Amino acid sequence: TRAPISNAQISTVNFSATTDAQGQYTIRIPRGTYTLAAQSDGYDLTHTELSGDDLFTRSFAVDFVLQPSRLTVSVRDSETQQLLPNVQVVAGDKSLATNGKGVMELRGVKTGTSFAAQSSGYLPVAVVYDGQGDFDLSLTPNTANLSVVNKYTQQPIAGGKLLLNNQ
Repeated sequence: TRAPISNAQISTVNFSATTDAQGQYTIRIPRGTYTLAAQSDGYDLTHTELSGDDLFTRSFAVDFVLQPSRLTVSVRDSETQQLLPNVQVVAGDKSLATNGKGVMELRGVKTGTSFAAQSSGYLPVAVVYDGQGDFDLSLTPNTANLSVVNKYTQQPIAGGKLLLNNQ
């Protein structure tokens, strides 16, 4: 949207600055050629080359256009590691679902954004994004498939009962 980004970090070797509410900054550039980098939470790092060698030009205008970062989240069964399609995920204030392959892509996710996922047959899970990049949400099944079998033949016993906690 080309809107100003406040609190973006602008840096080069030994010097740094933070943008103000209007996205403006001032940084000292000594003589020499430097890479000037800009980054902000939820945006990709970008950089440009800048020369401070021109003695007559001591004021430079460098505008950065930061692109929202891209984050891929995969939702898996914690036991089988299989991807789970169509799982409902809440990321911050957005409600989304994984695609048919169990994956979703988001843009501009900031550190501290909460993620919660739930699906039928699984325990819900919640995590807080710490800026680590792409990640998996692992859902733990909340059901168990059990069979009562003959100890010697390993054949299922029709009408067999399973007691949990002597009940």
